[in-house]
Parts: sequence; structure tokens; C-alpha cells
Amino acid sequence: MAFVHVNGIDLHYTIDGSQGPWITLSHSLACNMSAWDEQVELLKNDFRVLRFDTRGHGRSSAPAGPYTLEQLAQDVDGLFMHLGITQTHWLGISMGGMIGQTYALAHPSVFQSLILADSTSRRPANAASMWGER
Repeated sequence: MAFVHVNGIDLHYTIDGSQGPWITLSHSLACNMSAWDEQVELLKNDFRVLRFDTRGHGRSSAPAGPYTLEQLAQDVDGLFMHLGITQTHWLGISMGGMIGQTYALAHPSVFQSLILADSTSRRPANAASMWGER
């Protein structure tokens, strides 16, 4: 487990596997990178698996919010730059899918694939109040 200082915060991340293409796993709201533990066991022999705790989650810094999707995507950009990642597959669940979409709009050439589960391409007007309840 490691940390990198990006975009004014310390971002917690880990890499499993040492060969193959990169795959980045991005968790949902109110979770952390451990949500992917079972999937990592299946992926690490064929991929270099990057997981990270999104800003405000797990062991990453949690400065006062609210956070924007653009800000969360900038955190990812800093992490990718630190690790020298120029191409990756992206697997995001819920908020993790929204971060992936936001990043893909700004950096489309980085993604070899974009796999989204239980996600949306827009933020509903009442999202802030719903997320605040979590």
C-alpha cells in the first residue's frame, strides 16, 4: 500500500500483479478499495491491477467537501501521471463509474475500455441530498 500527494491530498493506492495491461478499479460512494479484494484475486495474474481510495474514502485524505467529479478525475490524473500510466482498462462501480466517465471525456486516449456497473452518466438534481444521507 502506498500514498501519492496529488491535487492537494494524499491518495492511497495499491498495485497487484506485475504483468499485462493496466486495469484500474474505482469503488462506489461510502466504500474503499477493499471492495475489490475478490476481483483482484481473479485479475492479478493477467493484469497490473490499480486500486485507490477515492478522496474522502478509506485511507486517502478527506478535506472538507463537497467534491466535484472533475476534482475526483483530477486526482486520478495525478495518480496516473505519478505511476506513468498512459493506457488502462477502467472498471468503476456507481460513483467509480462516474469518475471514469468524467476522466474519459477529458482524456479519451487513456482508456482501452470503460466498464461501468450500477452507474449513471448524469448526476440527478437530488444527488447531493441523497449522498449526504449516506
